[in-house]
This record gives sequence, structure tokens and C-alpha cells, in this order.
Amino acid sequence: MHMLERRAVASRAAIIAATLVLASGLASPVVAEDPAPGNSPKALVITPAEPPTPAAPAAGSAASTEENPCFTGKGSIKDVLDGCAAFLASGSKDTDKLIAAHGNRAIGFSATGNYDAALVELNEAVALDPKQPNTYFMRAAAYEAKKDHDKAIVDLDEAVRLDASRGDFYMLRGIVFGQKGELDRAIVELDQKVKLDPQANIGFSKRADIYRQKKDYDRAIAAYTEVIK
Repeated sequence: MHMLERRAVASRAAIIAATLVLASGLASPVVAEDPAPGNSPKALVITPAEPPTPAAPAAGSAASTEENPCFTGKGSIKDVLDGCAAFLASGSKDTDKLIAAHGNRAIGFSATGNYDAALVELNEAVALDPKQPNTYFMRAAAYEAKKDHDKAIVDLDEAVRLDASRGDFYMLRGIVFGQKGELDRAIVELDQKVKLDPQANIGFSKRADIYRQKKDYDRAIAAYTEVIK
């Protein structure tokens, strides 16, 4: 076996969880340790960016986000899920925060492998604002986790239509094409990722993986070399 055939790849669940966090505009998660017996699983560390047009909640309102685990990321995954559920039930009219709450619940569900529940949340987020490209990106990642490649491609096409400047959209579309066995189309997408984000090693790494699958080892080595520079 060629040495590049032995290259280790990250687990599918880890890739999807990271993709969902990235797509939501949150900080990269800290890798959680396995919980001790009897303890709740550790939550992803998620620090949401401020919404574009924040609306200050009334004093004492249930819609306050200052201490809500949904928005602080503190506590267990269950705490985050419950906090988001409480915010969604609060009657808030802040669309940005409602979308963030659904997105954070999707991240929580995806971290436990419950992609069906994540999709329910992301469908709600899309309904709130169908012109948010990140939401389609997140939903595409959940579809891909379920190996529903065609639906993932549809959502990624829409994400790119809404914002063609995001290299991550092309990267995920390249990954999906790779999973479908359409390696030449995957290379086209990953070329675009590298073009848009030349400082991001992951674009070169994913492109190298596809070259390796194509047994184009010279190009694979060249791409891997970019990663380790």
C-alpha cells in the first residue's frame, strides 16, 4: 500500500461537529474529554458572535441572554439545549437570537449524534430567515452526517448562491462530492477553497485527500507539503 494510503483521517462525527460550529459563526470548540461516570457530557465551548442588530431585552425578561447557557456555552450539552429551549419559549421577537438559539441546539444535538433533531432546529432557522447562507451550510453538514449527499449539495448550492465569498462552503461541497465518488468535481470545489482561503491548511489537506483517492500521488504530496510548511 502506498504510504499516502495510510494517512489517518479525523472521525466523521468530529468533522461534522466542527463544521456546524464553524458555520454558526461561533468560536472553534475545545475537544471535550470523555465524561466521568455519572457526569453529564461536557458541552462544546461556544461563544456566539454578537448578532448584527442586538435587541436589549426588558429587565427581568425571560428572553435575557446574559446568563443563558444557550448563549454563554457554559455547562453541559443538556444545559445548552435546555437554555436554548427556554429562550425559544420566551416569546422573544429577536430574529437573530432566535436563529442563534436554533443553531446552538443543532450544534448540541449534532455533538450527541442526533442529526435528525439537529435538522429540525435548522429547518426552523431557515424558516425564520431564508436568506442566511450560514444556516444552509449548517443544514448541509447535518445532511452529510446522515449521508444524504444530494440534499447536502442542494443546501450548499443555495449557500454559495447567497454568498460566493465563503471558502468553507466550497470545501464542504468538495467533501460531499468526494463522498459521492465524484472526485473531479470535488477537486474543483477544493481548488476554490484554496483560492479563497490560501492560509487555511485544511483546504490543502482535503484536496490532498482527494488526490490520494485518485491515486494522483504527486499532486497529493504537493498538497500535503503545503500543510506542513
